[in-house]
Amino acid sequence: MKEKNTIVKDAIILLIITVVAGSLLGAVYQITKEPIKQANIAATNKAYALVYADADTFEDVDVDYDDVNAKILSGGIDNGEVTEVKQAVDGSGTALGYVLSVNGLKGYGGSVGFTIGVTLEGEVTGIEILSCEETPGLGQRCKEEAFRNQYVGKAVDGFKVTKAGASADDEIDAISGATITSTCVTGGVNAALYYVKNLVQ
Repeated sequence: MKEKNTIVKDAIILLIITVVAGSLLGAVYQITKEPIKQANIAATNKAYALVYADADTFEDVDVDYDDVNAKILSGGIDNGEVTEVKQAVDGSGTALGYVLSVNGLKGYGGSVGFTIGVTLEGEVTGIEILSCEETPGLGQRCKEEAFRNQYVGKAVDGFKVTKAGASADDEIDAISGATITSTCVTGGVNAALYYVKNLVQ
């Protein structure tokens, strides 16, 4: 009987610990949820300013992302998707182009998320990597300015990756040992270009 009471007592103690721990975790989540959200917004806004320095504000664009990404896929781009679109506007209220949050798909470690600026004429103004789970020392080098700047200042219908040395505006030198990552990022860039060139209303 004594052993049975001990088991019941231990079970009650364990239950109390579980309830208290769960309540504390819930409280911590509620406390940190809003600051994390605001930090993510601030990081994204900073990325917008970095990829489209000539813009003063970034205005919401009404986009059906399922429809947009279905059209991007039907346009032959199967390794990139658009997740957010903002219009880049200067101080006088003139629309300059767009900043888009995109995912390059089919990377070595998954997707690569980044923000890209594109003018109304389809010229890339900048790229800022936001999330990347690629291999350190290899795919992670897509964050380096030398790689990202290959796209900047060019207005093409789409880019392709080469390992033989870029010889045209639409060619991107692959990162040594990370062709998959290079192709992944390029897929996201091409999705953004397709949106601006073909799907802007």
